[in-house]
Amino acid sequence: MKQSIRALGWAVTLTSVILIVFLVSVFYSVAQLFMTQGMQFGEFKMDATEEQVTLSMQFIINNTAFFDINDFNITTSLKDTKGSVISEKTTIIQTVQSGQSVPIVHNLTLSFLDFFTNRTYLLFEDVGINIDFSIGLKYAYLLGFQISLKNMTMPWGAPLYGLRVTGANPIPINETFFLVELNMTVENHSFFDAGAILNLNVYNETGTQVGNGTGTIFVQQGQRFTESQPLVTQALVELIDSGFTGRGYVDVYLEIPGVLKPIKLERIYYG
Repeated sequence: MKQSIRALGWAVTLTSVILIVFLVSVFYSVAQLFMTQGMQFGEFKMDATEEQVTLSMQFIINNTAFFDINDFNITTSLKDTKGSVISEKTTIIQTVQSGQSVPIVHNLTLSFLDFFTNRTYLLFEDVGINIDFSIGLKYAYLLGFQISLKNMTMPWGAPLYGLRVTGANPIPINETFFLVELNMTVENHSFFDAGAILNLNVYNETGTQVGNGTGTIFVQQGQRFTESQPLVTQALVELIDSGFTGRGYVDVYLEIPGVLKPIKLERIYYG
């Protein structure tokens, strides 16, 4: 009996030693991965089209550990100032074998339709967008690890910051049409050029609508227009009433096709 108990004790001790060695090896491997050159962060790219912008992050996983890495995943989540998720993406690598180096490209795509819907303030205000970033993995198909960075802030520059209509000047063409020349102040703080349609409803001084028309606005990245040096654009207006007198006011609406319903900017008086 004593020999059986002694053998059992040795078995338990040996198992404990093996487990401790295994755990030490695993934690050492994790430390090597995150504290040395096990994970190398590469180039960051940003590509924009008329419909979306894609953020591309490159990584290299260099597994110098004693065990395979399994279920390696990177998750990035962008949230607005109210905590609502704007976009989220997870990239998964099933296995990185011991001694293997694997490049990873993690893409996060932002659709302008999803981005600006119910967030029209992002067109006109510079704010901070919150980023949640996490990396998860398993070692030797057994132990899981998760590292998370929450509520990091990325600055957002508004494409139409401070947009205001400061003046309107009607220019008659004929009995059917006239031009309305608009003076506007605006700054493009974003990383892309901004364009939109302007819809105009024109009224005379008695409040009777006498015409409606459209124009466009285009502001290149980094451009700035002030009251002393305004952005000048023209809208073609069709007369729908003979009561045009050369005096009255214009209601101006901003529209981005396929993205937003018209947004009323302000009322500007002319004449």
